[in-house]
This record gives sequence, C-alpha cells and structure tokens, in this order.
Amino acid sequence: MTMTCHRSGRRRQAGFTLVELGVSLVLLGLMALAFVAYWRTSAQEKATIADRDLLAVTERAVVGFAHARFRLPCPASDHAGDEDCTGGRQVGFLPWRTLGVADARAGRLLYGAYRAADAAQPWLDMDLAQSKDRLRPSFTVGLPPVLPETPLALNPANANLLDFCYALTLASNAPANAAALGVVDANAAAVRRAVAFTVAAPGLLDADGDRNPFDGRQASASTALPTFDAANRTVAADYDDRVLAVPFNALFAQMQCGQALSAVSHSHVNAATAAVSLQQALINYKRQLEIAELVAGAGVASATAGVLSASAGLATAVAGSANAVAFTILTYGTASAVLAPAVAAVVSNTAAVVASTATLALSIASQVEAKSRVTQVAPLVTDSAALALDIDSDARTADNLGF
Repeated sequence: MTMTCHRSGRRRQAGFTLVELGVSLVLLGLMALAFVAYWRTSAQEKATIADRDLLAVTERAVVGFAHARFRLPCPASDHAGDEDCTGGRQVGFLPWRTLGVADARAGRLLYGAYRAADAAQPWLDMDLAQSKDRLRPSFTVGLPPVLPETPLALNPANANLLDFCYALTLASNAPANAAALGVVDANAAAVRRAVAFTVAAPGLLDADGDRNPFDGRQASASTALPTFDAANRTVAADYDDRVLAVPFNALFAQMQCGQALSAVSHSHVNAATAAVSLQQALINYKRQLEIAELVAGAGVASATAGVLSASAGLATAVAGSANAVAFTILTYGTASAVLAPAVAAVVSNTAAVVASTATLALSIASQVEAKSRVTQVAPLVTDSAALALDIDSDARTADNLGF
C-alpha cells in the first residue's frame, strides 16, 4: 500500500511538470515573437533614420557637384560608383565615388537624372547631366535694331551655372514627357510629374518578396522607364523604400539661380537693347536736324529771292514814279492822277523789301541754329555707338562669367 501511493504521487508530479513545460514553451514562443517584432520595428526605424541621413548627404553632394560642374552627375552603371555618361543613361546606381560620398551604403542607392537633350537647338536643351552653353539672351543686332530669328551663340561658347539654371527653367516649363525622369504621386490621381533628380534607398527587407531589394516602381526603373515612386508613398507590407525626389524649382532655389539669371537674361539684355535703340534714336535725330538745316537753307534762299524780287519791284516802282512825275510835268499837271498809284507802288514794294529782309534774317538764324544743333549732336551719335558696343560686350561677358 505504501509503495503504491508513492508511485501514484510520482506520476502526478511528472504530469504536472509537462503542463508547466508546455506553458513555458508557449510563453517563450510569444516572447520570441514579440522580441522579433520589436527587433524588426527597431531595425526598420534605425534603417529609416540611417537612410534619411544618407539621402540628405547625397542631396548635398549632388547639389555641390552641380555648383562645381554646372550639371548633374550621370548615373553609375554598377555599384563601383563611377558616373557613366555614355548612351544618355537616366537611371542607374548612385555615382558615390564621383560625388565623394564616403559611405559604403551609398553604392546600393538607385539614382536618376532628368535628361532631355536637343542637339539641334542647344538653347532648348534640357539634359541636366550635360554641361552646355544654353543661355542665349535675345540681343538686338544691326541698325535699326532687330531681333534675329535664331538666338545668337556666344563665340566662343562658354558653359557655366547660368546655363544649368536656364535648363532648369526650361525643364520646369516643358510639357509632360514620359521618356524623361519623373515620379508618381501617392494619391488617388497618381499624377506623374517631372523632377530634376531622384535617389532611392532600398528598405531593410525585400518587402514585396520579388528578390529585388527595391520595391514599387524602383524595382522596374530604367533609362527606358525612368519612373520612381514619390517621396510621399508610405511604408506598407509590400513597400519599404525611401525616395528623395528633388523638383526643378527646389533645385533652382538651392542653386540660387533667380537673381543671377534674371540679371543676365533680362536686365543686361534690356540695357544693351536700350543702348542700341538710343544710338538709332540719336542717328534719326541727327538726320532730322540735317533736314532742318536743309530746310533752313532753302528758306534763306527763298527769302533772298524774295528780297531781290521786292528790291526789283521797288526799283520798278521808283522808275514808274519818275515817269509819272515827268508825265505830270509835261501835261502841266493835268495827268497828276497817275502819280498816286506810282507812289503807292513804291511804298508797297518798300514794305515788301522790309518784310523779305526780315524773313531772310529769320531764315539765316534758323539755318545757323540747325547747323549748331547738327554740330552738337554729331559727337553724341559717336558716343552712343561706343556706349552701345560697351554695354553689349559687358552683357555678353556677364553670360560668359556666370556666377
């Protein structure tokens, strides 16, 4: 009896231990799941912070490169990080070595640059990864000044930051182009908009499970299909990429393009055009004064002729008066009536001589004044021509120098 009870207690004790062990295993499993979930969330948060910092460093490096080279870097063809500008590549890996980004993780980043070349019309070229003399202000040429049909190229051609800023302006105003770099907004409309450049970091895990570290549109992005997801796409079960997309206007502001581009492409050009117009105006004014001088000379000649004509009339009237006096004497005064008209003729012709003389004096004064004005304006025409050339040269030099 005693042995039986002892064995029964042992069996009960063994069964209780197995239950406890099962409960412990369940608790350990739950704790393991919680730990894994916590680890994954924590790792994702750390990866997100690291990617955000790396993308910020990359953005500064790209902007600095554009300041120094007047273009965006070309995408790299592999993880080595050297830019590859052959074949018009729009999408590739980040050229971290070319940019000088000292972070081993940069080699896994995906990079895209907006490229829409126009070799036939360089002033319309929008290939942001190529340095080119694009800015051609609308300078007037010739006298009278006219705008040429085709923008004038600088000789020699000179590419600088102004040309890059001008390309940003062109691209921001260009119609939609599916063949150039763009992002699709994460909204109901899913609008595609062009951007200057993009950088994408793959998430911690292959969220969509396609064995490609990138998810969403980044997984299929290429030169033939240069489309990324916008930065506002949120993390989901099948998406954990981080995307930096820099619009044209944001890069324009970072490069401080506004003031310099406005001065060179508008203010300087307007000053040069105004100087040429002033030169033409002075030339026209000089010609008008020369015409006035000719008119005054004609007036002098006409007034001289008037004086001579009036003098001849006066002489004729005096002679007629003498004849009338003689005739009156011969007729013993009976023909005295003919004397009055003769005297009147003398008086009227005398008045004509006086008036013609006054007109001649005015005409001579006008001619002298016109000659004086022509003499005064002549050096102004010469100076305005030199001024127009100087301002035009300075305006073109400003384009050459950039900022």
